[in-house]
Amino acid sequence: MSEYLARTSFAERLRPDVTPAMGFQSYEMLAGDSEHRKAQERLFMDGEIRNPTFDYPKIDPEVLKASIETLNGILIRVGLWLIL
Repeated sequence: MSEYLARTSFAERLRPDVTPAMGFQSYEMLAGDSEHRKAQERLFMDGEIRNPTFDYPKIDPEVLKASIETLNGILIRVGLWLIL
C-alpha cells in the first residue's frame, strides 16, 4: 500500500479517484477483436471447431492481482477481504 493511502481515512480510500482499484469495471477488460470473436462464434455454431478461442488483450493478471491486493489492504481494516 502506498504511503499516501496509509495516511488517508477509510472513507477516502473508498473513492475511485483516491484508489483507482475501487472503480474496477470487469467488463472493460473484456474488450477485444470483435471480428475475431464473430468468426469464432460462426465456426463454433457451424460445427467446424469445438473450442472457440477469444482474445482478451486488456486482461493482465499482474494488474488484477495488484488491484486485489490494494483492495484487500483497505478492506481488511473492517474485517472484509477478497479471495485471490
